[in-house]
Amino acid sequence: MRKFLSKIHIWLGMLCAPYMIIFGFSSLHFNHHFSFVETGQHSVNWERQIAVADTSDNKVLAERVRLDLGLMGWVPWWEYRRGEDNSFRFIVPRPGKSYTIKVNPERTLASVEELRYGPLKVINSLHAFGHLPGSNMVKYWSWYTNICVFFVIFAGVSGVYFWSKRKDETLIGWLLLAGVSGGSLLLMIFVWIRG
Repeated sequence: MRKFLSKIHIWLGMLCAPYMIIFGFSSLHFNHHFSFVETGQHSVNWERQIAVADTSDNKVLAERVRLDLGLMGWVPWWEYRRGEDNSFRFIVPRPGKSYTIKVNPERTLASVEELRYGPLKVINSLHAFGHLPGSNMVKYWSWYTNICVFFVIFAGVSGVYFWSKRKDETLIGWLLLAGVSGGSLLLMIFVWIRG
């Protein structure tokens, strides 16, 4: 049984190692905002004829335009803008790109400013990523993320099991495990109470 668990521990660890690196890097970037992550960005402008029915509902209009343009991404409600001439502007962000879309008042032409991100920005956006409107492929990343989460739990439990079966230095190891776990728990309680 120990040998079988050891193989699962090793092979799943190698399968999930890329995600652990992405998760660790993106967590550091969220807290420290490294400027080198922004390298490689450039923008491209293009236009396309569209045919969408007009509506006073900004969300519906934005979704219709996004679908007509064949774009993947979200349409955040706080980015909708209507001009005095009934023109419409909104943003469609997604990993790797962000689109600023301006639609003429007749809803027949969309002018798009496409901002393309560099590879580190794309890697950073994969942190706990699981859903993208307009894409069916993203569900596979979500499955991979779930496998990695279950692996981390399994690795922690199986690691303690493997370590507890060792005959040498067991007492000091248990004390160290209890100290680190207890210290982490106390830190979380302190942050929760003090803010």
